[in-house]
Order: sequence, then structure tokens, then C-alpha cells
Amino acid sequence: MSYLPQPKEIDAAEVNRRRADTVIVDVREDWEWDSGHIPGARHIPLGDLNAAAAELLALPEVIFVCHIGSRSGAAAVAFTNAGHPNALNLAGGMEAWESLGLPVEN
Repeated sequence: MSYLPQPKEIDAAEVNRRRADTVIVDVREDWEWDSGHIPGARHIPLGDLNAAAAELLALPEVIFVCHIGSRSGAAAVAFTNAGHPNALNLAGGMEAWESLGLPVEN
């Protein structure tokens, strides 16, 4: 049996409370971002995260988000493994965010 590391997760309501004080990174593709995203989030598609790694590793906290939480979970695990103490995954992704009626911008 192989062990897959699990990301540290945070729920949508808590992300909304922290939104002004932390960096939210949306790792979805351009067309997904264009369909609606969390106001104030940064768009860095998953394939481009390596280029931004040094900058993101220097931040006190980073919350990753995708559609349902799988790609952002992988990003959170990768940054945790790279030494980031507070790399978090938005549990349930944009689906969870939107299900609570939280703000979305295009």
C-alpha cells in the first residue's frame, strides 16, 4: 500500500474570512479562471507554479484553489514538501466557495 500525503485543508468560509490578509492562488486553466474566480486571487496555472515558487515560498501563508480541490491539493502538498509551513488547500475548491454564495468575479 502506498501512502499519498494529504494537503492541509481550509474551508471556504475560513478562506473568505482570511481573504484580505493572505494570498490565494488559483491554479486552474485560463478558461476556468475566466468563468469566475475569488476576488483578489492570483491566477497561476498549475503548470506555471514552478516559475513562481521562490516568491510563493517566501510568503507567510498561501491558499491554493482549483475547481474541486484536487489540483490545488497537489500544489499545497508540493509547497509543504518544499518547506512552506502554511501552504493550504481550499477544501472542495470553487464548487465549495460558490455553494456558500461567496463572491465571484470574472
